[in-house]
Amino acid sequence: SSILIVAFDRLIATQVWSWYESQASSTMLFFIAQEFFMFLITSNVSALLVYGERIPFANLKIFPGYITIQTMAYMIVYRRNLSEVRILKKGAVIHSYSLARTYQLNENITVMKMLLRIAGPMVASATPAILFFNIFVFVSPNMGYDGIRYFSVEMYDLWLAM
Repeated sequence: SSILIVAFDRLIATQVWSWYESQASSTMLFFIAQEFFMFLITSNVSALLVYGERIPFANLKIFPGYITIQTMAYMIVYRRNLSEVRILKKGAVIHSYSLARTYQLNENITVMKMLLRIAGPMVASATPAILFFNIFVFVSPNMGYDGIRYFSVEMYDLWLAM
């Protein structure tokens, strides 16, 4: 979820950069709302794990789609920032060029590159486990495909051990 939050944060920083950099009290409310959203996600997963509940299968079935949406949002914002920087490098246009905006765009690109270096390997390492678990969930038992289910369980355990 942090990928989606960072993408949303950088989109707001790009779109309304003068408000974002003004350090107004409404900017602080924006940051509080972001943290509250992250808190809701983590507290729900933590409560399910602490109280021994299994994570509902519906959540795991939509998880690959959620990762895809996060990645797409992240890449759209990242590409947009790169195109904005290219436009600004072509030359200053009267009444539209700002040094603060240039710094904001460069900061966005730096933050997003840093997150990509961290989140990319994490997503790549978690994807096989999610895939094997979803194979186990989607293939119904006693339909002649139990070998595939057992193989996915073994591969899931092996992947987590590695």
